[in-house]
Amino acid sequence: MKKIASRFVCAVLLLALVSCATLHRQPNANGTPGAPPTSLETVNYNNAQIAIHNRAIAKAIIAVNQAGFLEPAYFDSLSAAQIKVTRIHELLTPLLKNPTPADGPAIRALLGQLQQITSDMVNIGNVGIKNDQSKAAALNDIRAISSLGGVILSTLVTAGVIK
Repeated sequence: MKKIASRFVCAVLLLALVSCATLHRQPNANGTPGAPPTSLETVNYNNAQIAIHNRAIAKAIIAVNQAGFLEPAYFDSLSAAQIKVTRIHELLTPLLKNPTPADGPAIRALLGQLQQITSDMVNIGNVGIKNDQSKAAALNDIRAISSLGGVILSTLVTAGVIK
């Protein structure tokens, strides 16, 4: 039940962020472009994307396991790593709502953990998933999470929020 509530909150957050960003991009009454998304909107949008890709990974892991393309040991390792990504995301989200320089070390540490876990997941997936199409789909989502973590950090550094 806690997991469902967490996913619901992420979905609502994503909807709110996408709506807000869409309003910024709509042209003004005189036809000039609207304001671009702020750094904070970009960071929170990318953070919401992490939740979306993590959910896709969970579904993919279950699907390849049920199809017989993943041995139990690899399934257990990928599932445990996917749960770690969920926990890191749960810790990261409140820090990214309104990040301050004081949050910088915690954000960097969590994004570093996210990078390490996704790197491990890619290695496990390369070895463990036996179907090439399923492997490619799962690894794309895993790599997307890693990439989004890097974009979030880069955006916060560029915006001067963290050093």
